[in-house]
Amino acid sequence: TELAALQFLLTTGCRVIDDGNGNMEGMLHGTQLLQTIRVAYHIYLRTGSGPNRTTARAALQQLVSGVFLRMEQQSVAVNPRVQEEVSVDVSFSEEGLEGFESASQRDAFLVLRSLCKLSMKSLPEHAANWDTTTSTNITSLTNPPPMNVNPSIVNVNVNPPEDLHLLPLELSIHTGMGSSPALESKILALELLLYILQNAERYPTLFTNTNDSSTSHDSKFSYAIRHYLCVSLLKNCTSNLTQIVGLSLRLFVPIIRYFRRDLKTEIEAFVTNVFFVILDSNNSTVEHKSLVSTLFEEICADPVTLAEIFLNYDCDLSAVDLFHRIVNTLARVAR
Repeated sequence: TELAALQFLLTTGCRVIDDGNGNMEGMLHGTQLLQTIRVAYHIYLRTGSGPNRTTARAALQQLVSGVFLRMEQQSVAVNPRVQEEVSVDVSFSEEGLEGFESASQRDAFLVLRSLCKLSMKSLPEHAANWDTTTSTNITSLTNPPPMNVNPSIVNVNVNPPEDLHLLPLELSIHTGMGSSPALESKILALELLLYILQNAERYPTLFTNTNDSSTSHDSKFSYAIRHYLCVSLLKNCTSNLTQIVGLSLRLFVPIIRYFRRDLKTEIEAFVTNVFFVILDSNNSTVEHKSLVSTLFEEICADPVTLAEIFLNYDCDLSAVDLFHRIVNTLARVAR
């Protein structure tokens, strides 16, 4: 049954084993781990049972969070010999682990990247019509400038199946709940990404350095946020589906909270070329304007974030006066 399958997937996907040196290592890595997540993903899309659907969503959240928790544990103390053994056991190439402290860290990168790519997939015309009112104003984000990092750090040489978005999900059929499978897949990917970033404080090694200006985030994950998640949000914030826009805007809150030092240019581009355009456009729906207003309300609820916006943009002669523009735009909308 579906519940038995989910129980098995959860047990194997979250199982850890002792490597003999007191370190707990995940049993599955790479393609095997992504295949486990894919099957749970498939059950969520195919099941006709509401309770099974809820269980599949919870299982996916636990599988994904388990990957990042193991990464965090491995980041504290990495045993090079264990890393070499894992590389052999699960057919990781030497190039595939290059730049990663451990196989668990590489797994986390692959899961994050795969979910971003799933959320980027275009919807068929019958599922959604893309809103083009803002697309001409955001071309600066579609081809972001390259990040100055060592290419060996972020170029993960993996076989094509080792990306969740490339694994077959049979999206040509309808889901068990009767809705568009492509739409359900996109929504689920965005929800899982939101779940990861909303719990970013549990992974302080890579996601939380908000109080230490001298420390930057792990460059691999900053790269993934910049070149995969930001591109996904760019596409989805201009959708005419309120649920997609709402999830994308909610994702922006943890991004600006945890990555504002690493993504200064991208945050400026999103606010000025996407959010302001939605608020000012006569073609934007009331629902979308309300969602953007709610986003700014959440941002303004954090005084530290507001202070850093003012210091990093309005007090920087090379940047736009973002704080001033936010205040003026919200005042204009309120009138």
